Amino acid sequence: MVLSGLGALASLPLWASSYVVGLLQALFAYVALASAWALFSGLSGYFSLGSAAFFGVGTYATFLLASAVGWIPSIFLGAGMGGLVALAVGGVSLRLKGPYFAILTFGLSELVRYLALGYEMRFSRTVGRVLILPVDVGGVYLAVLAVAVAAVGLSMWLYGSRYGRLLAAIGADEERLESLGFRTTGLKVLMFAVSGALSAAVGGALAPRWTYIDPHIAFSPLISFQTVLMALLGGVTRWWGPPVGALVLGLVSEFLSIRFRYLYLILLGLLLIALVRFWPRGLVEAEDRVRRWRGRRLQLGGERRAELQPGWSADPDP
Repeated sequence: MVLSGLGALASLPLWASSYVVGLLQALFAYVALASAWALFSGLSGYFSLGSAAFFGVGTYATFLLASAVGWIPSIFLGAGMGGLVALAVGGVSLRLKGPYFAILTFGLSELVRYLALGYEMRFSRTVGRVLILPVDVGGVYLAVLAVAVAAVGLSMWLYGSRYGRLLAAIGADEERLESLGFRTTGLKVLMFAVSGALSAAVGGALAPRWTYIDPHIAFSPLISFQTVLMALLGGVTRWWGPPVGALVLGLVSEFLSIRFRYLYLILLGLLLIALVRFWPRGLVEAEDRVRRWRGRRLQLGGERRAELQPGWSADPDP
């Protein structure tokens, strides 16, 4: 069933309109970014705002290398570069906790953006780059779909594995875990690197969508904030929460940007405030409420069936 669904999605460019393919391409990119973010931050509680840095590294790697090695190899090379950057940053920053880690990762994105800008102005004598590849919309769509499937599949595995439980324990009480003899630094750095590599792969897969790129586009802070909001909207206590949040917020953003072009960001902000106020655990909370409701119904149904059984008496004494 899963394979048939993936086959149907993969065949979409053959019969769907370019608008539908482009829309799903953007939605799957959001899914991949949100799932990649949740691989580390969703379970561990270390809120990273560095998705834009890794995404931009993957994008720029494609613009720099695709002409020489090809587009698909440049995606893998960009993912490797993003993973190495995350590995280096995680090795020195994951001893920080709480808002300090979030601020540091946001500063990382800004640092990488201005380093790229300085390199372009000093050595390339230009602000941006132009890339023309013989890749159509369907090819970009399939590449983004593949990265999204990889991110969601890895997330499904992690959330059900002992490593996922260990990351969740880190988020719950890391000091107690370390006092019991668990070494947490290696796992944190590894998953942060995997998250960075997948985010970079999304940037590389999307690169042919633009024929021009500059550091302000590739390393936009909006990418980091959107990624975090999508994951939190869906909820990070289930593997399916970030993908669902990405799809919902992506569709809402598309609708608001078309219908209310000039009020889009204001309406989106108000919607997110309302969701955080009434659904603090994200859309995952809806599943929990449905489960509690079904549990109460089953309990009441059992009590009613017991009342109808012959010989039943409300008096406990014989």
